[in-house]
Amino acid sequence: MMIERLFFSDLSKEIRGKALMCVLWCSLFAFLFPLSAYASSVRLKSYRMSDGTVHTFKTRSAGARRVLPRTRKDWDSERIYKAPVILMSYSDRDFLPEHDLQFYKDMLGKKGFNPGCGQGCVADYFRDQSLGKFNLEFDVVSVKTTYGCKITTNSAIREAIIKAAEYFDYSDSDYDWDGNGEADVVIVIFAGYGGNQIDDLSVGCYWPETDYIYINDLPVEAYSCSNEIWVNDASIGIGTLCHELSHILGLPDLYPKMGDDFSVVDEWDLMDGGCFSGDGWCPPNFSIQERELLGWATAETLEASQYIADMPVYDGSAKAYKIVNPSNPNECYYIENRQWEGWDYMLPGHGMLITHVNYSSSAWRSNIVNGDTSNRRYDYLHADGITFNEYYEYYNDVVASSYGEDGRNLRLRTTAYPYTNDEGVESTIPSLFGTTITDLTENDRLLSFRFRDAADGISTVSSDAEPVAYFDIQGRRISEPGKGMFIVKYSNGITKKIIR
Repeated sequence: MMIERLFFSDLSKEIRGKALMCVLWCSLFAFLFPLSAYASSVRLKSYRMSDGTVHTFKTRSAGARRVLPRTRKDWDSERIYKAPVILMSYSDRDFLPEHDLQFYKDMLGKKGFNPGCGQGCVADYFRDQSLGKFNLEFDVVSVKTTYGCKITTNSAIREAIIKAAEYFDYSDSDYDWDGNGEADVVIVIFAGYGGNQIDDLSVGCYWPETDYIYINDLPVEAYSCSNEIWVNDASIGIGTLCHELSHILGLPDLYPKMGDDFSVVDEWDLMDGGCFSGDGWCPPNFSIQERELLGWATAETLEASQYIADMPVYDGSAKAYKIVNPSNPNECYYIENRQWEGWDYMLPGHGMLITHVNYSSSAWRSNIVNGDTSNRRYDYLHADGITFNEYYEYYNDVVASSYGEDGRNLRLRTTAYPYTNDEGVESTIPSLFGTTITDLTENDRLLSFRFRDAADGISTVSSDAEPVAYFDIQGRRISEPGKGMFIVKYSNGITKKIIR
């Protein structure tokens, strides 16, 4: 039994986010702890300006259509799926000189192009997620609209799509992915800030979004749009564009669409806060559930008791397992080995990631997967028994004030895991439909564990068992412990991990 904790007093460019590591290993369970911390009920991004001052601004997740297309699985790995792209400047706002036509051609389609810590361009991202089944190319033009940049309707986007018809034949079969006679999507990247950046500079600006559109005599089905820069004038990268384009594929938002909560799985998934990972340049891999929906990969179902040795890293392999509810085939737990590699380089942590999914086709298509706070249909197993937002509140109240004003570094510096409150709460793990995962080990980024089906059962501590010995996490016997993590041996021979 062991707990590993890493603390960083500073964050360098070289480590780029690897500070958020903590995996709890114990003889019964080991799960990844999803954590991010922000100083507001919205996401924070912060940058140090050239004069040394820190500029912090807030972001909200971008908008999306209410009804999504049906996901499809009939992708042709031999086909090039093309999309028209419009760089839309406003009457009062142009793109920065460094963000010219060539920059966006490279960002969208030049193999390996990525000024951040990601693995390449937009086309690279989708090629990797689809394991070669979805290959994109982009035709890019520039258009200037007559509207100003302070606009909250899609009037400027409509005008830009109409103007771009001078360059694009929207009826081109290369743009028509599903054969219905219309371009599946027109991508619009607009100059300046996005309205989802809660900052004085971005007030009144348009939000990144995806939606259907109807324009007389133009065979265009939908558009996806994102903006050019953060409020420090740095490029927002590829994350938001990949997020929005994923809606065209039928993938829903995973952040709550209603209520006060602003995140569920945060930067672990592109369809929540992952579009911000690596300042937008390193969005994480699609989850195995998202890849299953698109026909790009399939998780192996665990049924009979067995020992899994050397489960490979998820990035690159897409190897995953799932435990299906015998009473409901739409509900399952997915198991992934997520490590700081490839597109997962900027994940908040690493180790075994277990995701609970209660799939409903209507909830997915209606884009309300996590709309019900009492019934999250997509969430991670929280080894400490608290949700993302509960930890956020704890961090905000107890920890955040001690780590300075730089919101990005604050988020990437962490406090001791696992979370415990002042009264001392033992970590609890939800039931995996009566099955168990034990004997988890990690060796050179490979995971091994023992799966037991429901018929094997699991030992529990009886209510009349008494503690007979205490040990620290190194296995050394100690007197009755104070606060922290320790091991208790009970009179019936059972040992348990305790957090006080």
